[in-house]
Amino acid sequence: MHKSFSVNIAEAANSGAVLQAGIARQEISNREDAVPIADPLYATVLALAQGDTRALIIGMDVTAIGGRAISDYMLPDVGEEFLPALRQKIETELGLPGEHVLVNASHTHPPGRMLCSDEEQIERCFAAAKQALGQLQAVRVAAFSRKAAGISMNRTLRLKDGQDWSIRHSIPSPPPKLVCGAGPLDDIVSGIRFERLDGSPLALLFNFACHLLFGNYDGALTANFPGLAARRIEAGLGQGCMALFLQGAAGDVCDVEFKNFSKPRDIAGLADKLAAAVLAEQAALRCKNANLSLHSEEIMLPRRKDIPQRLQKLQQQQVELLSSLRFCTLNFDEFWPLYQESLQAPANADPEHMAMRSFNQKNIDRYIECLRSMEQLSKIED
Repeated sequence: MHKSFSVNIAEAANSGAVLQAGIARQEISNREDAVPIADPLYATVLALAQGDTRALIIGMDVTAIGGRAISDYMLPDVGEEFLPALRQKIETELGLPGEHVLVNASHTHPPGRMLCSDEEQIERCFAAAKQALGQLQAVRVAAFSRKAAGISMNRTLRLKDGQDWSIRHSIPSPPPKLVCGAGPLDDIVSGIRFERLDGSPLALLFNFACHLLFGNYDGALTANFPGLAARRIEAGLGQGCMALFLQGAAGDVCDVEFKNFSKPRDIAGLADKLAAAVLAEQAALRCKNANLSLHSEEIMLPRRKDIPQRLQKLQQQQVELLSSLRFCTLNFDEFWPLYQESLQAPANADPEHMAMRSFNQKNIDRYIECLRSMEQLSKIED
């Protein structure tokens, strides 16, 4: 069972009550002395109100909301009690129904603890919510969408044998000759511009789907490229505008540089592309009056029922792959010079030398076969 909550903003020729918006931000980074910070992590809150209807949209630079227990502390930052506690505090102290609070995690993924303490997370998100509600002002809105190419890819590759192979840092990638395609990709950035009545931008909400994983080499805290893109959008629009990133249905979508080992990691370049796509749409927008509505429902999501059978199949594959590692005569120290020699033209073409070269090539090929089996075993174990 999954409970879905949406905030809907629809353009209206003449809305009964004026739509109001306010936006505020609080830093939520882990500021312990030993924690390196490349760029700060934030909770950004967009408050919306029209008549008696009020809602909060909160974007947090963190991996997940309430994922601590279910991940067995792999995602240590935001516990399962965070969202109920925050909603209760907002409802009790600000009079806004807790179910009208939508919280989105950007899914930035540095290692270790990223955020301030559990108590501070609630206090700082609440402070930003209170500030945003206290700064409500009349706005007009315009929606936009644009292709943002060259940023993301689907990391689930389709193989010629009908199987899938996900690109992950925990396992090797498949040989290119086995790949025939990739999973679906939505590379559209969409969003809403909230404009003051004088035409200046108040807030820019933008949505893009990408699994944020590898931010930098040293593991320093970073909001990754969407966080940097938000700062670039704010600089481009000026006039005190704040940008709020909402993560989309990222799933197996990751950035195109995820496993590119041939050049330095460059989240700034990805941020430039995303920000440029957003800013390119702004000049043509014509903001209008809008109506605010909220919708909540419970959705049944089916779960896989074939997991035992899949595990049994993988275990059988493990047995077969382990058996295939027999009769590998070379170790790496022997393989490497022979492999390098095999790439060169033979220095001696007499029959005895060529026979030895042919024998060595069979052992080289066998070693490579075993390497491929090892890669398959790594994938299965992961």
